[in-house]
Amino acid sequence: MIFVSTVVMPILRRVFSPRRTNTSFPVTVFSGGDHRFRTIGRQIESLASRQCEICITPDTPIRDGVAALGKTGGRLYLTEGLWNFNRTLEIDSKFIQIHSLSPGRTVFRRESAQATTDPIISSTGVNNVFEGIRFIDQTGTVATQALKITGDNSIVRNCVFEDFYNGVLISGANRVRVMDCEFHTGVNRAIEYSGTCVGGMITANAIERTGGNVYLGDDVSQMAVIGNTFDTVSVELSYFAGQSIETGSALNVIDSSRVEERC
Repeated sequence: MIFVSTVVMPILRRVFSPRRTNTSFPVTVFSGGDHRFRTIGRQIESLASRQCEICITPDTPIRDGVAALGKTGGRLYLTEGLWNFNRTLEIDSKFIQIHSLSPGRTVFRRESAQATTDPIISSTGVNNVFEGIRFIDQTGTVATQALKITGDNSIVRNCVFEDFYNGVLISGANRVRVMDCEFHTGVNRAIEYSGTCVGGMITANAIERTGGNVYLGDDVSQMAVIGNTFDTVSVELSYFAGQSIETGSALNVIDSSRVEERC
């Protein structure tokens, strides 16, 4: 028999999954028929005060959900609904995974009255994941980003970015992947890698309805920009030659006239 401890707190729910084996995420599994093992296990969980997985609704501030995971990381599940941002959410912990339970209907919005040059979310921790979130950044012409990542091995997957000045900025972070996302009604850049980023991937994204440019800085290297679809007008893919970057009109749906190989 497998026993899984479940602790319910107001709004926040801690769930220990018997299927996970990755020791980076604390998990408690008991087997055998002796209840004494389960009693000892509950005491260990209480003393450790570590959470694996939390699910929240818009009634709970997103900052509280992230803070409840602690520095060792874990999964934060979000229901559909709207979270409004009036200042940047700083995520400096590692192995933080933020997942929508209803992809595209979990909305992170910053209204125009809250316009600032700081991003909606700044993720500095390594191995962080953002999945299924719809970012709406109504900042007009203010030079900012919806999501800024400076932590290695991070993933942005199945997210939507709209009404943004800049969508995703990866700055000086290695092996960061932007996958299966949608960008539209952008002012400047949909995706930008800057600094000495190495080993990133931009794959299977839809950049449409004036969704912004994809720009790789001069020191960005060993990148794959493959299988993306671009708007028919006013969108550009720009990268620096000689940096082991696999991309271009042959590997993406974009007119060759809108691919810039800088020298």
